[in-house]
Amino acid sequence: MSMSRVSGLGRLSNRLDDEMQAKILGAIHTRVPMPTVDGIRALQLEHAKEHETAWRIRHTQTKGIVEANKALRDGASKMVGAGEPLLAAATEELNAAVSRRERIQRGETVPVSGKPPSLKELGITPAQAKHGRRITHSGAIRAPLPVRPASQRCAAPRLRQTAALPAPRSQTLSRGR
Repeated sequence: MSMSRVSGLGRLSNRLDDEMQAKILGAIHTRVPMPTVDGIRALQLEHAKEHETAWRIRHTQTKGIVEANKALRDGASKMVGAGEPLLAAATEELNAAVSRRERIQRGETVPVSGKPPSLKELGITPAQAKHGRRITHSGAIRAPLPVRPASQRCAAPRLRQTAALPAPRSQTLSRGR
């Protein structure tokens, strides 16, 4: 019997005297034993252990996720650090090429800076070049790419740093200007 039913005896106090209430409670407790202090403490200890186990599992899982995310962040930071000088060199080269083209279009005589670097010299694999041409010719390069949920994203492509990059041409052009 639940405590609400036992406490409901108080509402019947105008019909039951104290002796009758004691008999009813005695009959209930003969069938349903009253919890002892030791029994209550044992139950509390069992629940405390279950809570501790559940939170230990949650702590371990969360710690693993945080550590994995830190490793990803550190790896991404290294890749960004390795890519920034390459981006700066590529930006410099692009600006020099754009300037050279514009000067030629205006009719200026521009010294030839040599042959364009090969894909291999730029650190671009044939598969990457093919993918780039496919995107460029499909027109998808003009439209923004859809953002995929993090669960569907691939790992970031690794930047290739080659020791045999050609010297920046802008240094050659600055002498000729």
